[in-house]
Amino acid sequence: MTSDSAALDILAEAQAAGLVQVVEENAVEPSSPPPPIGSSPAATAYWYAVLEEQELTLSEMAILEQIAETRTMLDLIQSAWVKDGQPTTSKGSMGQEIIEPRIQEIRQIRSQLAALIKQLGAATDTDGNPRRRPGRPSRTESGGRWGTRS
Repeated sequence: MTSDSAALDILAEAQAAGLVQVVEENAVEPSSPPPPIGSSPAATAYWYAVLEEQELTLSEMAILEQIAETRTMLDLIQSAWVKDGQPTTSKGSMGQEIIEPRIQEIRQIRSQLAALIKQLGAATDTDGNPRRRPGRPSRTESGGRWGTRS
């Protein structure tokens, strides 16, 4: 799949989910800010799922950006590790056998990702979908991103 066709597929999915509106040919008006450039598919999906459920403050948006970047880093390291056959050990500087460094890095990044998600306050359900924080209206309950609150 070329990058152009992949981008068109992502655009079609975002449009179907109501995340973007095509206002004229080749012009897109986002209903939510886009994720950081280069975000992995999992990071992008989480980004839009959170924004669909919550209106975030600027500081919360900064945390969400860190989550997307951290998740992308995790996905890149994991895919490289899987591509290399998921080794469990490697050679240390003195030729000794050591635990594969990417395993430790994956563990650390997962811990950092969990801390960021907790900091954002977007607890996830069992399917990994973000849950709305108690006491805060969702975007749809509050009249959407630009709607008025009752």
